[in-house]
Amino acid sequence: MKNLFTFLSVCFNVSFLAAQSNYTLSSIPGPKVDSLYSEIVGDDYRLLITLPFGFSPEKQKYPVLYYLDALGSSGMMNELAQIKMYSGSFDPVILVGLSYETNPMAYGQLRNRDYLPPINETDIAKGGDEFLQFIKSELIPYMENNYSADPENRGLMGFSAGGLFTTWAFKEEPSLFQKLAIISPSLWYDEAYLFEDEALLNAIKNADDLKVLITCGSLEGNTMVSHTDRLFELVQENKNIQSAKVIFEGETHGSVSTAAMARGLYFLYENQYKVFKKQGKAYYKAQAYAKSLEQFEMAFEASPRQVDENDRYNISCLYALTGDSDKAIQQLQAIANSGFNEYEYLLQDTDLNSLHEDERWEDLINLVKRNKETAVTN
Repeated sequence: MKNLFTFLSVCFNVSFLAAQSNYTLSSIPGPKVDSLYSEIVGDDYRLLITLPFGFSPEKQKYPVLYYLDALGSSGMMNELAQIKMYSGSFDPVILVGLSYETNPMAYGQLRNRDYLPPINETDIAKGGDEFLQFIKSELIPYMENNYSADPENRGLMGFSAGGLFTTWAFKEEPSLFQKLAIISPSLWYDEAYLFEDEALLNAIKNADDLKVLITCGSLEGNTMVSHTDRLFELVQENKNIQSAKVIFEGETHGSVSTAAMARGLYFLYENQYKVFKKQGKAYYKAQAYAKSLEQFEMAFEASPRQVDENDRYNISCLYALTGDSDKAIQQLQAIANSGFNEYEYLLQDTDLNSLHEDERWEDLINLVKRNKETAVTN
C-alpha cells in the first residue's frame, strides 16, 4: 500500500503541474465588484464577489461565505480560495466580501455603525440590528437571485468587532447561517453581556447543523484569550456542533487576522473527501488499520464521485488488513475490470497477503497481468 501511495501520488503531482502550465498568479481573476444599495441602512455597500472556477449558476447552487472587513482582506481571500478551489482542495464556494463605497478615512466610523449591536432599544448610535437585517433581507436575496446562492449553506466570518457581530448575529438569527468563523471577537463589549444572554445560550444549545471556528492570537491579551476559551467551551457543550478553536502563537490583534481568516476558509470549506483520506493515511502509517478504514469509508460516503483507482486500491488493502476479504476482492475486481495494470505492485504488496489463499485471487491477478500486457502492446 505504501509503495502504491507513493507511485500514484508522484503521477498525480506531475499531471497536476502539467495542468497548471498556463496558470499563474497573474491569471487568477480578481473578485467581481458589485454595488448594492440598502434601503434598510440607507447606504451603498461594495460587494467583492469571488466566483469558483467553472461557475455554472444554471446547473447548481453554491455555498456562500459572507465575510466582513473586505477592504483589507479581499485580495488574500480571493486568491487563496481561487487556488484551492482550482486544485480541488476546497469545495466550490462563493465568497462575498463586504465593504463600503466611501473614502477609506471614513471606513472605521461605518464599520462601528454596522458591526456594533445596540446596547438597548434607545441606542440608535449602533446599527448592528439594521446591518443584520440588510444581510438577511437584502444581501442574501440578492445573492440567491443573481448568483445561485444555496439558501441551505451560508457562512459568516468576522474579525474583532466583526467577530462580535458574527456571534451576536448567531444569537439573533440562529438558523440564518450554517457556518461561522469568529475571529478575535470583541466579546468584552458592554461588559461581556453576551455570555449571560439567554438567547445566545439557547441558540448554542439548540443548534444542529452548524460548523464553528473560534480563534484569536496568543498575544492579544488575557481578556481576549479567556473570552475565546469561554465561548468555545459553551459551543463544545453541544455535540451536534462541529467546532474548533485555534490560539495562534505569537500573534497580536494586529497580525492575527490574515492567518485566522485563511484557517477559517480551510476549516469551513476544505474538501471533506481529502480530509478523511488524509486522516486515513495517518492512521495507516500508525498501523491503526481499523481507524484508517473508517476514515476511508467516510470519504467514500461523503463524495462517491471523487473515488478513483488509487482510493479503491488503498481501501482494498485496508479491508484485507482488517479481515474483510470479500470487500477487498470486490474493490480490486472493480479497478481490474477498469484496466488496472500494476501487476508487480499487486504481487508485492504485503497488505494483501491475506488474500493469497482466496480462490478468487488467481483470477484477479491474471486479469491485472493481461491488462498490463495489453497496455504494453498498445
